[in-house]
Amino acid sequence: YAELHLCKLAHLLTETKLIDHKEIAWKNLPCMSRGIRYDECDISCPVILSLDAPNPHGKKYRMIDGNHRMSKMTNMKVTESCYYIIEYAILKPFFIFHRTP
Repeated sequence: YAELHLCKLAHLLTETKLIDHKEIAWKNLPCMSRGIRYDECDISCPVILSLDAPNPHGKKYRMIDGNHRMSKMTNMKVTESCYYIIEYAILKPFFIFHRTP
């Protein structure tokens, strides 16, 4: 599995781009529809995506951070929003890879 410390990416989050949600690979987990993290998430805060990152759906973008916000937007029928975009080649060195036992 891989670990990513988002605080180390802050300097890369400078501009946002309007993206259609159909272009994003992400895990829409049913458990995301309840709970305090879902209820209190701020959908006006841009989600972080990686451009051309490997993903099982063959989509242009892969979500890096923002599952609760994305789930909330989906439930609210929002189909596009602004995102921070980081190219995978730039993002990859920030991952810390671990072996699974």
